[in-house]
Amino acid sequence: MRDQLHTWIIGRREEKRIIFSIIAIVSCSCVQQWPSFIESIIKVVRLSIAQVLTVIAQKQKAALREAYKNKKYLPLDLRPKKTRAIRRRLTKH
Repeated sequence: MRDQLHTWIIGRREEKRIIFSIIAIVSCSCVQQWPSFIESIIKVVRLSIAQVLTVIAQKQKAALREAYKNKKYLPLDLRPKKTRAIRRRLTKH
């Protein structure tokens, strides 16, 4: 999925959200008949949505890293996440 185009990934996200909304509507009427079955389907769909959103976030962060590669200043979220003690030892400016 990481090799795919951004538009394809966004399309997958929308598909998953539509599926999730349909399952949520169906689960309201069928939850008493098959509660564990509906819950397992909801869990799988939520996980797949989370996977798609994770890939989108990682691709965006990779693009930002590439854009700021040779710049003097980096945004705070692109700076290395050193340990707390090492960050305290760094200079203020």
